[in-house]
Amino acid sequence: MTPDEIWDSLKQKVLKLSGIGSVEPKDCRLLSILISKETKKNISETTLKRIFGFAASPYTASLYTKNVLAQYCGYADWPGYRAGLADKKVVPEPEKGPWGRMRKETNKVNHFMLTAVRNKAVIPLNEMIHREFIQNHLQAFDQSEAMATVIAAPTGYGKTIAISQWLTRRLQDEGTADLYLYLNSSFLLSTLKTALNLNYWMMKMIGLGPSQEFQKIFFDSLKQQGKFYFIIDGFDELMFQKKQFENLLHLLLDVLSIYRSAGWFKVIILMRNSTWLNWRSQLMISPSAWFIGNMDEHGQNLGLLSLSELSSLIRMGRPFTAAEVMQESFANLRYPLFHLYFYKKYHAIIRFEQFNEVLLYELISDYMIQNIMHGNEALPKMDFIFQLITLMEYRAGIYTVNKEKIKLQRSGQLKTYTTLVQMGFLWEIESTSALYKTVSIQFNHVHILGCCIAVYVLRKDADFSLAKLEYVAKHWSKDSKLKLIILKWCLFQAALAGKKEEWIAAYQQYLEPAELDDLARFIRNLAAASYTSKPGSIDY
Repeated sequence: MTPDEIWDSLKQKVLKLSGIGSVEPKDCRLLSILISKETKKNISETTLKRIFGFAASPYTASLYTKNVLAQYCGYADWPGYRAGLADKKVVPEPEKGPWGRMRKETNKVNHFMLTAVRNKAVIPLNEMIHREFIQNHLQAFDQSEAMATVIAAPTGYGKTIAISQWLTRRLQDEGTADLYLYLNSSFLLSTLKTALNLNYWMMKMIGLGPSQEFQKIFFDSLKQQGKFYFIIDGFDELMFQKKQFENLLHLLLDVLSIYRSAGWFKVIILMRNSTWLNWRSQLMISPSAWFIGNMDEHGQNLGLLSLSELSSLIRMGRPFTAAEVMQESFANLRYPLFHLYFYKKYHAIIRFEQFNEVLLYELISDYMIQNIMHGNEALPKMDFIFQLITLMEYRAGIYTVNKEKIKLQRSGQLKTYTTLVQMGFLWEIESTSALYKTVSIQFNHVHILGCCIAVYVLRKDADFSLAKLEYVAKHWSKDSKLKLIILKWCLFQAALAGKKEEWIAAYQQYLEPAELDDLARFIRNLAAASYTSKPGSIDY
């Protein structure tokens, strides 16, 4: 390649890494910010406009500018990029014929979908870490003979971000012959309203005519040595009407049947673990065709942040100590949603020294106000949440509600319930035996449940009364951890209303010494917290 071609390839790699397809002058400001965050070095918006041809300049880019752009792309410097490009394997003439048309069309769709993910993400993708599970799971899937795999976890565990980062890295690999088609199920269903055959629709999406056989193209192109990855994100039943989801499921099963013996066709499906539990028997008609990895009894294989992932995310620079890991509140840092809430409020990744228990209460309080208390649906949501609280039973170490008790259709609460499940506020957990099937509802986190119970207790005012304390002691003492969380939420809300001392004076006789010590630490942290702008009080 000529020096100009190498320079042009670096500029294109910078745009791909930033998720910018067709660069415009307004993109240069965002690009300058992204480069600065990643490399800790600055390239001005004006310089970038000159580089991409939006401002006239008689000068070529400086070595400093080229070095920074190369570092942004993961290379040591500009000479390292040039050397790496010289060693890169290049697929010979892949853009000609049907294969080239497929690559061109799939890249259009992938760019559209990845741009949507990037624009919706609260935390910029370049500040997020790559999940170890995704890399290891999909590498094992590649090496297996299975045709399909599932990535299953509750809402907020980072499935979409993780797969989009993985796909972005794959698309940047110029030496691969693999093709990818990434869709979410909402887009898929909206374009499939009149389609009776998902296979024909997919061929149209990737630039093939009805007369062209997908399999024949691959077999005739053995020199490509590539695979085709069909990725469906958000394959969740609660996103659709029941008949719509069943239609989509049947169309997918048809495709799995068509390419069952084709080793080059791979399907990756991302869904909530509740959807997997409910539909795995229909999906896994041929169990040998599926790779599910290390899946637990709840149908989940993507877990919380590992210690190394958490260390990288918050830029610790050292391993966590055993004492830090053993802290009760430390586990909350491993929830991806915690970091999303923090970034949404402070526009930065949390540092470890900033973390304390009271901060968690502040962030959840903000989340409740924004997602539950605001809008026209606030009263129906809270009424439904209070109904769940009154119906909860303590079984197998957790508070849940049997879904049959709610009578959603009869009570007219189906819309409210569906909204709370879709946003991940509530989870459905299914348990099945040879004789019966039970669907239970639980809150997505013990602190969310504790907050809602405290709101129920304080729904009229934050003043202390003996009846409020006796209610907590009577109904929520089976889980001592939850009981303390409820009291802490009452203290948190009472502190905002200037009523904290009334609660402290009253609960002493109801708690064990260890519980009193725990609450004493919380009160010290609450007193030390400096709320220059206090979080809102959750009123109902």
